[in-house]
Amino acid sequence: MAHFIEKRYDTPGIKTIKISDNLRKITIVGDMTDNPIQSQTVSVRFGNKVEEVGKKCLVNSLSVTDVFFGTNTQIVDASAFMGCRNLTGCDAFGTSPQTFLKIEDHAFAGTGLKNITLDLSGTVYDTGIEAYAFADCKDLKSVTMTRSSFLAEHAFDGCESLTDVKLPNKTSYVYNGVFANCTSLRSITFPSQIWSMGSEMFKGCTSLSNVTIEDSADNRSIMDYLGSSVFDGCENLKSITLPASISSFT
Repeated sequence: MAHFIEKRYDTPGIKTIKISDNLRKITIVGDMTDNPIQSQTVSVRFGNKVEEVGKKCLVNSLSVTDVFFGTNTQIVDASAFMGCRNLTGCDAFGTSPQTFLKIEDHAFAGTGLKNITLDLSGTVYDTGIEAYAFADCKDLKSVTMTRSSFLAEHAFDGCESLTDVKLPNKTSYVYNGVFANCTSLRSITFPSQIWSMGSEMFKGCTSLSNVTIEDSADNRSIMDYLGSSVFDGCENLKSITLPASISSFT
């Protein structure tokens, strides 16, 4: 049975919030927008038995600067850290990334993360980055994914500093507008194992000049769908390399 904690942290001077090892799911009423704690900086540490960080766990908590997940955390739920714009550090997204099952919609939208490495493990249907998960992370510069089955709608929409994206070979589905309005993105390569690419994928990517969708060694790419208006507003686009399986797009 999942356990819950519901508490508002509103005491000035707090430096670290530690979440008990006895809890499996954490739901904290944590909107600190109008809170005296705003003048402080806070690190949040989750216990090793915490499997899921619940919806809106620390939404809009401007004082949170660092998050440390427990070793068994698998799911970061919807809007858990949305609006934590001073959140720049997350150990799970470092050079030795923690393995997650899913990053839910808006989980880190509008945060101050700068560089992230993501590792998601599971089936093609239940493992991935959900809609708007990292949208509007204005300072995000690089994204490296070692494993991820899908990228849902607008996952990185509005990440205007994003310049470097590395996708894993087994990414299967990239949905609508995933990299829309990433105005600093210049080049990107997709693996040959991708099945489909949604509409308005790069809408408003004004710096984008080169896009490559790799073909397999035997020219038998499995990609069979490229959505509409994929390159809408890409005024500097110079080169598009498509697999033989795609004969046209709009």
